[in-house]
Amino acid sequence: MHFEQLHKDTGIPYADMLFFDNEGGNIHSVEKLGVASVLCPSGMTRLIWDQGLLHFAKQRGGAPNDAVMSV
Repeated sequence: MHFEQLHKDTGIPYADMLFFDNEGGNIHSVEKLGVASVLCPSGMTRLIWDQGLLHFAKQRGGAPNDAVMSV
């Protein structure tokens, strides 16, 4: 798995990673590691990027619950 190797090579904790992908299976696999993951089935957009950053902040406890949109 790419994220396991990335974690091993860099020492970056999974909780400090944010992953965007257009395939649900990849999202599901990476989420199991504790990586904040965002599905973007039609490709990356500014809205999905912004929602992903909010999702990441919420997962790390840095955003109020009501400020995070469903991703």
